[in-house]
Amino acid sequence: MKRLIYSTTFLVMTASIMAPSQAFLLASSGVPRETFLFLAKPRNKVSMAEKRRMRQAKQRGETRENPFANLPKAKLDFQQTSASQVLDTPEKMSDPVAAAQRAKELLEAQRKSVDMLTMVREKIQSLPSEEIMNSLNAKGYFVMDSLLGDGSISEEMSKEAESLYLDGALEVDVDNLGSGEYTVAIQGGTEQYPKCPRIVEWVVSTTKHLPEVLPKWSLDPSVCMATLRVFDRKAFQASLKLLTGSEQPVDMAKKFTTTVVEPSSDRRRVSLRYYLVSTAWDSSCGGGISLESGDRVDPKQDRLVIWKSESCSLYHDVWHGNDDFPLGPCLEMHLVEKVA
Repeated sequence: MKRLIYSTTFLVMTASIMAPSQAFLLASSGVPRETFLFLAKPRNKVSMAEKRRMRQAKQRGETRENPFANLPKAKLDFQQTSASQVLDTPEKMSDPVAAAQRAKELLEAQRKSVDMLTMVREKIQSLPSEEIMNSLNAKGYFVMDSLLGDGSISEEMSKEAESLYLDGALEVDVDNLGSGEYTVAIQGGTEQYPKCPRIVEWVVSTTKHLPEVLPKWSLDPSVCMATLRVFDRKAFQASLKLLTGSEQPVDMAKKFTTTVVEPSSDRRRVSLRYYLVSTAWDSSCGGGISLESGDRVDPKQDRLVIWKSESCSLYHDVWHGNDDFPLGPCLEMHLVEKVA
């Protein structure tokens, strides 16, 4: 969309007639703050002489030319702008009972959000910083079980992941074709957040507060790469049957490698995997992490695995699942180093 050029007079007129939420959108759409503040000032009063002259002209039937008639219209469709819809509160209810119920639901949703963000912050900040640092330096990785310690929250996040997958929000992991794994970036926003609020809040709070626990790496608390991964056993078996003629998994040799190959151009420094699998998921279901040191970390609900992105050599085991647990979700995150 080409940027429209308005005269100062036109902007003053526009600001004087637009709704508060529209003025907000204008301010956030690229117009300098100084200009917007100027627009908010009241217009200069018309002098009495000017008013008398205008009244006399009107009595004589004279009309003044509209100086704004030939200016292009603003290409801002406030009816279709999500931010405007939120600010203008499009839900108008005439039934006071329904309105009260809706208000109660919104307050409850807000309370859950605050509770989740607070819980994750407290759990992350309570992590044993020195123990993690020593483990990362000695072994390259660290495992924390029962991170949240609340099975109901883990189950809620797991259901969100499965719902996203069943709704078609995930795509085939092109780096692991035939593995039955599907992924989607966790970015929040007005479309994604309502579908997986607990997952988004976990990512946001972890990104913000884990750098406090790992000060050595000078991690950016406002930037991360977050991905939801869901394994589908049926898709995996279908791929095996298509490729090998059998649904039985074939052992495939994997190479150990670090997450970051070029540290000079890749700012990822700490990587995480947080498991959202069922409590009954065991090592036979796959999906663990094998390390070049010979260690192995199996999936477990509410288990957090942290490793050094540029030096810990590992590979991700094949997911298998079973007939009782056909889906296996987990969250993957990479925290990046601050830009100097």
